[in-house]
Amino acid sequence: MPLQPKSHKAILIMAMMLPIFFSGCKKDGCTDPTAINYDPEATESSEAACEFPVISLDIQSIVGAEPFAFNQVYQIGGVATTFTTAQFYLSEVGVMSDGVREVPGSTLLIKGDQDLYEVGQITAGQKQMLSFAVGVDSANNFLDPTTAAEPLNLQSPSMHWNWNSGYIFIRIEGEVDTDSDGTPDSLLELHVGGLPQYTPVMVEVNHEADAVDSRIPIKVDFAKFLEGINLATDNVTHTMDNMPLAREIVANVPGAFSAN
Repeated sequence: MPLQPKSHKAILIMAMMLPIFFSGCKKDGCTDPTAINYDPEATESSEAACEFPVISLDIQSIVGAEPFAFNQVYQIGGVATTFTTAQFYLSEVGVMSDGVREVPGSTLLIKGDQDLYEVGQITAGQKQMLSFAVGVDSANNFLDPTTAAEPLNLQSPSMHWNWNSGYIFIRIEGEVDTDSDGTPDSLLELHVGGLPQYTPVMVEVNHEADAVDSRIPIKVDFAKFLEGINLATDNVTHTMDNMPLAREIVANVPGAFSAN
């Protein structure tokens, strides 16, 4: 039976409305479940539609129970001590969640009088652990500091040996009291480096990465680097010239970090 004019017209109208109906079902938004702004109802997404956390380390430097400050006198193991330089490299900075490790970070140079260090972009969600190593990894340790990018470029004071051993991982300098009069009066010079001294560290943080500016607070205790060392008698190492002292410092490294 041929279509009646009215029925034919109705079918044409429905056919014209179908694209509008289906296009109306689409919803723009972020479809990536690892993003901060994931929208489970979104059907279409672009890379620009999704936002991810950028983690930074918010570091509180301390010496025992006191805030860190240069040229302040501290008691470390019963020895009066001051710091004029206190810095070290962190490499392979990342986070762990349910056993999955994300390493967005480049190398960082941590200094006792600075607190905020941007690491890089990660996925959103709960992060149980902060992971890093104190030192410069093997892929970067032998770079030329005259051409390397920040912070592996030339530094003042220098963070690179004058021979082919690569970077100084930890540089701590100041003065210590060697005659028990309570006044720091002798050189404290601790330069630790060499790939065998590269030290992995894990810190439990339980951090919720739910914002673009995602800061993980941690403490660094410079007294812990020197724990168990008699600074009155053992206060200078350039690693190879006093390897036992360098190794004591390296053994103390994991205990120097904690969640804030």
